[in-house]
Amino acid sequence: MIAQSQALDTNADSEIFLTAAERKFELSPTTGASFQFVDAEQWLTDYWNVLFDTLQALNERRGAEERVSLKLLVKQLCQLWEREAQSPVAAHGIVRDVYQSRAVTDAGQFVAAAVEAMLPNERWFAERPAQSMRAMTFSPSDGVARDRQFSES
Repeated sequence: MIAQSQALDTNADSEIFLTAAERKFELSPTTGASFQFVDAEQWLTDYWNVLFDTLQALNERRGAEERVSLKLLVKQLCQLWEREAQSPVAAHGIVRDVYQSRAVTDAGQFVAAAVEAMLPNERWFAERPAQSMRAMTFSPSDGVARDRQFSES
C-alpha cells in the first residue's frame, strides 16, 4: 500500500493514510502459515474500502484546502520578478522532455528560493509540532517537498 500511494499526489497520499488510521486498517497484513486466501481477500476488501472512503471525502471537499496566503505570496513574487527582470515569468520542471519535480527556470527558482527563505528555521518547527498534513508540507523534517526544489540537476 505504501509503495502504491507514493505514486499519488501528496494530498491523496496523506488522506489515504488518515483514512487508514481512522479505520484502524493494518497497512501490511500478517503473513505466515496462518495467513490464508480468505485473509488476503479480507485485507484487499478493507484496502478497497479505505481507498473508496478517501475518494469520497476528497470529492466532497473537492481536494485540499486552498492555500490562499501561499498563492498570494507566489503571485507577488512573480510580479516582482517581472518588474525587476523585465521578463515574463515562466516556471516549469521539465528539462529535455523529463519532469524534474522542481522549478528549473530562473523565475521558478527565484520564487522557490524566496518562499524557502521566508520559512521558519528547524528549531521553530520543533517547538511547534505540525497539527495537520498541510502544515507538515513546510516542515524541514519532511524534506521531500523542500529538498526537491533545491537539489542539483
